[in-house]
Amino acid sequence: MAIQRHFIGWNRPITDAVQSFLIPGAISESIDLGNTLVVVPTRQASRRLRETLAAHCAASDAALLSAEVVLPAAFFRAPPLADQHECSTLLTQAIWADVLHNSDPSDFTTLFPPTGLKRDSAWAGQTGETLQTLRATLSDGGYTIQGVVEQHADSLEELERWQELAEAEQRYLSRIEDIGYKDTTLRKIEQSSAPTLPEAITRIVVASVPDPSLLMIRALESLQHTHAIDILIAAPEAKSQLFDKWGCPKPERWQSEPIDIPNSDTAIILVGTPKSQADRTIRIIAEAAQQFGPGDIAIGVPDRTVIPFIETALTEQGLPAFDPSEKNLNEHPIFGLLDAFISLYTARSYSALRNLIRHPDVLTYLKAEGFQVNKLLTGLDEFQGEHLPLRLDDVLTQLSSAPPSDLSQAIAAICNLIAPFDTQQSAKATQELLQTLYKKRMISSKNADDQAFAAAADKVSEIIRELAESEDVLTSTDAATSLRLLRQRLAQQTYHADREDSLIDLEGWLELPWNNAPFMIATGMNEGRVPDGRLSDMLLPDSLRKTLGLRNDAGRLARDAYLMTLMIETRRESGKTLFIVGKTSAAGDPLKPSRLLFRCSQTELPARAQALFAPVEERAPHHASTVSFKLSPLAPLGHRPLAEAVNKLSVTAFRSYLTCPFRYYLNNVLYMRSLDDSKREMDALDFGIMIHTALQNMGESGMWKNENKDELADFLISEAEATLAHRFPSPPPLPVQIAME
Repeated sequence: MAIQRHFIGWNRPITDAVQSFLIPGAISESIDLGNTLVVVPTRQASRRLRETLAAHCAASDAALLSAEVVLPAAFFRAPPLADQHECSTLLTQAIWADVLHNSDPSDFTTLFPPTGLKRDSAWAGQTGETLQTLRATLSDGGYTIQGVVEQHADSLEELERWQELAEAEQRYLSRIEDIGYKDTTLRKIEQSSAPTLPEAITRIVVASVPDPSLLMIRALESLQHTHAIDILIAAPEAKSQLFDKWGCPKPERWQSEPIDIPNSDTAIILVGTPKSQADRTIRIIAEAAQQFGPGDIAIGVPDRTVIPFIETALTEQGLPAFDPSEKNLNEHPIFGLLDAFISLYTARSYSALRNLIRHPDVLTYLKAEGFQVNKLLTGLDEFQGEHLPLRLDDVLTQLSSAPPSDLSQAIAAICNLIAPFDTQQSAKATQELLQTLYKKRMISSKNADDQAFAAAADKVSEIIRELAESEDVLTSTDAATSLRLLRQRLAQQTYHADREDSLIDLEGWLELPWNNAPFMIATGMNEGRVPDGRLSDMLLPDSLRKTLGLRNDAGRLARDAYLMTLMIETRRESGKTLFIVGKTSAAGDPLKPSRLLFRCSQTELPARAQALFAPVEERAPHHASTVSFKLSPLAPLGHRPLAEAVNKLSVTAFRSYLTCPFRYYLNNVLYMRSLDDSKREMDALDFGIMIHTALQNMGESGMWKNENKDELADFLISEAEATLAHRFPSPPPLPVQIAME
């Protein structure tokens, strides 16, 4: 069967055009698309298309019986193996770490030249992840590392390094074969040559997928003999020369294709910071309120650092927003909890202990166990300032010789939580740890934070199961390595947040073309965001990517130029498209305007450039001085009220009172002191205590009567050293040693 291209135009939303292609003409009965597999570029595009199809059928009182809308990855989903297991991602990383850690460094002198870097299990885990990422990228083109060496040796600038990469890959694959598993990447490549689709599917519709991988194209080529394949291109037929047979924008044609922005002098807006982008977005929405309601507005956020500012600004105006993109698990508190536990177990540092105790979920657990949280945190700060511990063992040593306290009991409880990791498999110990900490956590389906927690917890449970499988297969893996792999795998995960009662979606660059709202505001139109950041890296430079047919910078530029054109053209007749350009990032770093904004005529270019590089003067609003709330300071724990009135003040205290009576009250009446655990060396008070203690002992012992200056000096020094030995770990921190000298 032939592969056919269909140009569905760009004078209306993509969802409407695809719907018209799938369901042409009037509807007189229920629609069944069970024989059609529709491929779209993103999850959000899938949701919007299914909604459009269902709404179109409902408008004619008809039912949509079946609509299979999938992402390109559907072509590579291999059926379960009958007699073998497929490697999970965590097991793959564990095998890589095992292979690299147990390899002779002399076998890979070009790939890993001698640098003095410690090649421990942590190094092996990180390096293995890098090599597996390389394999995953190459698999998009249908390559293994060995395949690249065999087919493109003449194009490789560092052939010897690639040969060593291939040798490392071969050892990894041999290790997988030894344990009776199959490599996921190889299965993906094999599946592309003979994709497995449901038997009912006879037609494949690729709906405006502008950058299919080489592997997806290979899958379509193998399916064209048994399935009808329609390639839908959201562009008019007159633009056919700009696209190849698969609907991809041709890089050589889109390098210079102009992008006509209607009323560009007002449609391109330059502002300063991300907050300014949010404020300008709100102002634009307010100015267009007579023409466009909240449901008519699409907001694009290719720069994700702008999202928090826009969310806050919209919420303040009563327009709750929703970010449909997947959330990074490493930004969720449950990851922070596990990260702190893993750091404490593997590094046993004081900083890891501090981070763990201060985690909100740990504090909640300790409070439920009867600890006074405020008193505990105060005790922790005071302990650090007094003893400057570097490691958990320093803390335990100091507390062992001190009377029992909330701090010592809380740290004992923490040690009890991590103790099972010494005797059990890490997966089981981690599961028990989470069950203990969250045993009293109640989940409400109506609470957004609880829903996010449930979604994140499901991901964590999934990865713990992967870890359990890995530990069952690789029994020689120690707990520290298993936990590092667990953290590494969790950091790669995302989870999906459920939609709340939002009015406006905040969508990424790839999702925007599928939004059918007539008024679109694209923020963050800066270089590095649009077009997306450079794809090349140390192992795969852009020139090699082009040789291998992988996604490259030129292809990415062509794709983004086409998508920007599509966003404009679908709203040219009955809508509006605006582009907001930031001058600086949230951190104050300068930003460049997107190069796509300079795709205009030569006569217009000078004015466009001058406008986009113009200085931006923004002033923060100055509000009238008012008392927003009255302070009612509480006395610190254990404070005793004054027994009698103050009848006299020192000169220093009187000066403090004149400077600020309120601060004087906090300092001299409530005796409040700032506490933290950022102290790194002895301060003036520590020196004073050391000297006073030595002198006091000199007086009490009668040593002051000794007229031998050398003996007196030795006594004072030994007393100072004894004081430091009592207060600080052994050996003491380097700043303490220097101070002592």
